[in-house]
Amino acid sequence: MFLFTIYNAFSDRCRDFMLTDGSETVVSYGIDTTSNWWIKTSPFSGHYRYMIGEFTSQSYMEVSEIIFSPDGFKWAFFAKTNTQWYLVSNDTLLPLYCTKPGFIKYTNSSEKLIYSYYQDDIENIISDNINIKANNRMPDYFFTSFNGDRFAMLGYRGKSYVININGKESEQFDRIIPVGFWYNGEFLYATLSGSTWEIKLGNKTIADGYETINDAAINYFGNCAGFLARTRGGNSYGILISDEYYDPLISKDFETTFNLTLHPYLPMMAFNATKNGGNFIIFSNTEYSGGETTSKPFFTHDGEEMYYFGCNIDCFINIGGRKYTQNTLFALNVAYSHKPNSPTIGYTSNSALMVRELQENRIYSGMMVDETSNSIYNWKKKRYEALGRISNKIYLLTCAF
Repeated sequence: MFLFTIYNAFSDRCRDFMLTDGSETVVSYGIDTTSNWWIKTSPFSGHYRYMIGEFTSQSYMEVSEIIFSPDGFKWAFFAKTNTQWYLVSNDTLLPLYCTKPGFIKYTNSSEKLIYSYYQDDIENIISDNINIKANNRMPDYFFTSFNGDRFAMLGYRGKSYVININGKESEQFDRIIPVGFWYNGEFLYATLSGSTWEIKLGNKTIADGYETINDAAINYFGNCAGFLARTRGGNSYGILISDEYYDPLISKDFETTFNLTLHPYLPMMAFNATKNGGNFIIFSNTEYSGGETTSKPFFTHDGEEMYYFGCNIDCFINIGGRKYTQNTLFALNVAYSHKPNSPTIGYTSNSALMVRELQENRIYSGMMVDETSNSIYNWKKKRYEALGRISNKIYLLTCAF
């Protein structure tokens, strides 16, 4: 149940734009963190097409999920006619002679598109400098360096696992957690041999002696990474890896650690932790008090602020270390958006885009709809955005801040 209570509504900041006129059945829709919106429609039974901004595809019998490049300027999806699979992108319509399609991904630089397809049991992985035939590859585990000149994939050999980096396999391990490429082209991963986890960068072990590794992440540029791990003594830690530190930076010990979140570009991380019955958000070794229930930590797109939500008797929002207590309840499983350096948050109810001004306890909203997507903050256009649906009409809901 969504538990916000509206005290005042001010709609002068909010405008709404119709994107589809209802002439085609809407199958699904969404808005991406890159500020791209998409709508999947069915012009007639058994056929589907996409609207992506101003682009409308032809109709196909099947279409896959749309993948956007990190910079938001490129996109691609697979599509099938009666007899042929295609790779459809913002600038290409490429026929694929295959049994079925595989995956689509862009490099972090957004310069290269990588895709795969299957010919029987053999997977072909294609880019402008990659043409790999793979089998025994673990699904969902294919990595590229920032510019796409190096690749890694997780495979298995019997009951063991290996990392294949540019065609060269590692030794075998009981388990592997692949993380991603470091900025210098070395691959970062964690390995389990027997009962001990190690963290490796290339062939070098940089941390070891852990009983479990609960979470791992690497940032967009590949110059900062974090792990959440537990030792045999039962203590849990956050581990930050950066060239700015000679050795990995280890946090204080906690009973549990979870919800690892990395700063977009600085060597900083945040995560949830518990100790002595208390809930905390840990940010750069600073402990922020949580509530009886506490959300995960978030960073704004530019890294200017870390924020999170919590509830005791009253709920609160902590933005950049400043706590805004609210006389209403928050649904902590809702996706919130936040404009950097402003006391506002955006979210969607079942029927509208809402923006809450925290200092004055005002809520701004626009038109009412039957259902909504998640909300984002579009920093390019300086407004909160979401999609709303009324029957087969889709609207772009906006509130400028």
